[in-house]
Amino acid sequence: MNPRQLPIPSQLEVNKEKLTDTYGEFVYSPLPRGWAWTIGTMLRRILMSSIEGCAPTEMRIDGVQHEFSTIDGVLEDVPTIVMYVKKLRFRMNTRNTTEMLYLHGRGKKQLFGKDISLPPGIELMNPDQLILTITDDVTNINMEIKIEKGRGWESQEMVKHRNPHAIVGTITLDAFYSPVRRVDFEVDNVRFEEFTDFEKLILKITTDGTIKPEEAIVEAAKLGKLYLSPIIEREEKSNGNIDSLRLLGVSEGVDLSIEEIKIPETVRKILRARGKTYVRDIIVHTEDEILSWGVKPRSLKSLKNALEKRGLKLGINVGIEEGNNEA
Repeated sequence: MNPRQLPIPSQLEVNKEKLTDTYGEFVYSPLPRGWAWTIGTMLRRILMSSIEGCAPTEMRIDGVQHEFSTIDGVLEDVPTIVMYVKKLRFRMNTRNTTEMLYLHGRGKKQLFGKDISLPPGIELMNPDQLILTITDDVTNINMEIKIEKGRGWESQEMVKHRNPHAIVGTITLDAFYSPVRRVDFEVDNVRFEEFTDFEKLILKITTDGTIKPEEAIVEAAKLGKLYLSPIIEREEKSNGNIDSLRLLGVSEGVDLSIEEIKIPETVRKILRARGKTYVRDIIVHTEDEILSWGVKPRSLKSLKNALEKRGLKLGINVGIEEGNNEA
């Protein structure tokens, strides 16, 4: 291998002996030195904060006015019941972002997650989760639980802010949407051909069962690609501008960097802030557009003079919309 070339891992290796519905270990290699830490940190952040999941966000119990209450004939106080409800883990296989669930019970018994009435498309992953205990034969419990799709974590105050007109007796919950419970990663040295200074990334992912670890890591990679793709698309669009300019007979000087033309430093800073790093990025804009960025008329004149010396001008229409690329 040419030492100047970067090796690209061909696939993600899965430790099939340890793979379950809630735990997985994955190896990604070979990677240049430092890349394993970079990729591992990025994937861990995305996995912990940005994978879509589902969580209870609100609940109501007949006869209960607020969360700091007790219920006659029920062993647990309301804060304990709230804690148990927040532990319920649901999978929503529907297009809806919100669903209402209902729990009813009468007489001396324990009520578990499996006693909740679930609409079609909703699965409960931990049906043995205790919710409350009725201690006599006459107490009647009616509970509503609202579940929602989301990402990461949302505080009780944030949930309440989204629904300021909730009816009296509604208890808002801290929402733990993320289906990923834990992510650890290690970086080890690995040999690649005759080189010994490459790295391998070992990712260890634990989920709540609503998503499999291998599905979670693929989703994380897709999100990373989604956020990086505008950078690639911008370069592709810029290359499209070059082709269009050349078709118009405008080619000389368009590949120059803004550092290579004689313009005021204040103009250079404004252009950099707008992501305009080459002459080709500038000449597709009109004078009014550049003035709207904060360039002063005198500085604009200096910019026009620098372009005119190379036979170029502002406002060249190449048939490509540039406005959407502005920062």
